[in-house]
Amino acid sequence: MSISYTLGAGETFDSIIAIPADAVENQSYPLYNTATQQLYNNGDTSGVGGIFTFIEVNGGATAPAGGPLASGLAASPNPTSGNVPVTLDALLDTTATSGLDIVAWEYFLNDLGEPGTGISETVTAGATISVSAAIPTNTLATLPAGDVSIYVRGQDSSGTWGPVNSTILDLVVDGPVITSLYLTNNPTNGGKDVGIQATADDTPTGNVPVVAAEYFIDTVTDPGTGISMTLNAQAIIVSLNATIDTTTIAGLAHGTHVVYVRAQDELGNWGAVEPVDLEVDLVGPTSIGVSLSPNPSNGTKAVNSASNGVRLEIDSSDPSLIAQAEGFIDYVDSTTNPDGSGFPLLAKDALYNSTLERSYFDIPLSTIRQLSEGPHEISFHARDNAGNWGDVASLTLVVDMTGPEISNLLADPNPTPGGRMQIVTLTADATDVLGGTNVVQVEWFVGTDPGFGNGFALEAVDMAFDSSAEAVIGQLNVSSWFSGNYTLYVRAQDAAGNWGELGSVVLTVNGRNNPFLVDNFETGNLAAWNGVVG
Repeated sequence: MSISYTLGAGETFDSIIAIPADAVENQSYPLYNTATQQLYNNGDTSGVGGIFTFIEVNGGATAPAGGPLASGLAASPNPTSGNVPVTLDALLDTTATSGLDIVAWEYFLNDLGEPGTGISETVTAGATISVSAAIPTNTLATLPAGDVSIYVRGQDSSGTWGPVNSTILDLVVDGPVITSLYLTNNPTNGGKDVGIQATADDTPTGNVPVVAAEYFIDTVTDPGTGISMTLNAQAIIVSLNATIDTTTIAGLAHGTHVVYVRAQDELGNWGAVEPVDLEVDLVGPTSIGVSLSPNPSNGTKAVNSASNGVRLEIDSSDPSLIAQAEGFIDYVDSTTNPDGSGFPLLAKDALYNSTLERSYFDIPLSTIRQLSEGPHEISFHARDNAGNWGDVASLTLVVDMTGPEISNLLADPNPTPGGRMQIVTLTADATDVLGGTNVVQVEWFVGTDPGFGNGFALEAVDMAFDSSAEAVIGQLNVSSWFSGNYTLYVRAQDAAGNWGELGSVVLTVNGRNNPFLVDNFETGNLAAWNGVVG
């Protein structure tokens, strides 16, 4: 029966609902206001909504006689993993219905069938009886995990089947799930214990307490045969902890190993194993020198204007993350220079957080100046976050504070023969005796010293300044020089920036007559004078 009536805003409506006269005691009738004209703010008609309630019959007719009523249903153990039979108990009673003896009963698992088609069990006839059945493990094994509906009903001696009653069996066949699994002190070189931490959660699988956990290294064996872990409680979600000691780690080869963790719930279900990699790292990083600049050094020139030192740059690599790098000057051995005692190199990207790192250190010029002249080994190595120091590598820094010496200085011809065109060949040897660094330039001048680098250049005989000993040569046009004796000075600079001492040779020029007097205060010399005072 349905009634339709349109209500205005704020209007109420009373209606009378007719209930059949033969309605049975305690029977309920639903009352539903569909609200099909309820409008949203946008004017659309609501598809769902309204009011729903029940009208319960009091003082109605007595329910007709029927079959047995089932009550008190219970399944035990519940929840269950299905590895033991489940006992189903129920009470069947006809005293409120037919009063006849109960002669049969049956149950269904998940799917309710027609009366008489269920799993039947024998009974001892009576109007009120307790019944019990064992659901075997092979039957439980065919059921899907989760909530299993068990339906029970009985039959009286007239052949009438009573109504169905039901209960739920919680069938849990999967163990806890492992999450948030990680290892501390990983990678490891065996110097420290490795911690295992994880969470075991039975919420997705059975919602029953977790009671045990275990771990394996590399090989998983039968459930319950692993190394036990500690639980912080027996609850549905628990924290797991264990320690892999240094003795165990010492037995593992260098490389990647797998730690497997699983947990067990109180029903005996073991969950799936969860893996995590354990890196056993017994080899330190490989380091190579990138640059040492400026090199050679005389202790006065820095790598750039923002620095006050000679810069060492290195590259370090390792399967594990690089943790630090250090350097030494004139490294001896690990006893004299223990690991961790060197000067620290800085990560060029500001943070050691990669398997490949470039790092640097500016050796102060004040430190360079305290070193003896000659080659010095600048050694270095790096440490990974497993704690391994790598092999020591090195670059050679040449400390050179003395400039090249000039020898075998000759001017040819000397004296000059005279004539309108006079070319003198100037030759010398420049040798960096103490420092042993390359000669990079040679210059000559006559008269007042013009300052370092401001003289006239001499060329390398072999056309390249690329060794610590160079023969040099230059052509001097002295055609315009006045007659007299001239002192020619020669000096050289090495790669460290040092200028050497002056070498000199006296050149006698037979050239133009030297005027005694000049009318424009030109610069001349005193070569033509017999004597000079002042």
